[in-house]
Amino acid sequence: MKRIYNLYFIFILLSLLLGCSSEKKDTSSSSKELSAIIYPDDYPYYKFKTPVSLKDSIEVMLNAAIERQRYNDKSGMYEMEFGYLTDQITLDQYIRDKLIMRDKVELINKVEVLDVHRFNNDSASTNVMVFVKNSKGEVIQSEQQIIVYNYRGQWIRPTLSKVESELKYQNVLRNSIEKMKEGAK
Repeated sequence: MKRIYNLYFIFILLSLLLGCSSEKKDTSSSSKELSAIIYPDDYPYYKFKTPVSLKDSIEVMLNAAIERQRYNDKSGMYEMEFGYLTDQITLDQYIRDKLIMRDKVELINKVEVLDVHRFNNDSASTNVMVFVKNSKGEVIQSEQQIIVYNYRGQWIRPTLSKVESELKYQNVLRNSIEKMKEGAK
């Protein structure tokens, strides 16, 4: 019986390898279909605009995270946390411990960045207009100020992790690397 399963597995594997040979396929229509699924025409905010300015890149980041949440992709929020937190807990723990609340995201239509005040190269204060749909279906605007961080080459808006803890974590990592370099000499 075990031998039959092994032969079946080999057959499936060969079928996949031979079926996925080097035939050239037209992927342009399938990529259009995929983008239509990910960003449907009735999507309320964007056909993703290409970030050109700091303001645009922060706006795209915020709306992409909200949209990923709306489609139940909880990894979007996890990816916007600082490294010390993502090194301590897995995505599964992040989700299991209900660290992400989805119900509030359903009400947000979009976020529009009004202005950005950059601090050095690592953070920025942004005034945003949040468009929220209330229980009557009316869209209400709420202006808020948030801080975003330039972390590992992208702008993030952490929800749980704190910049102070990340600075301590980076200091520990830096000291560890220095000690390793000294030990290697």
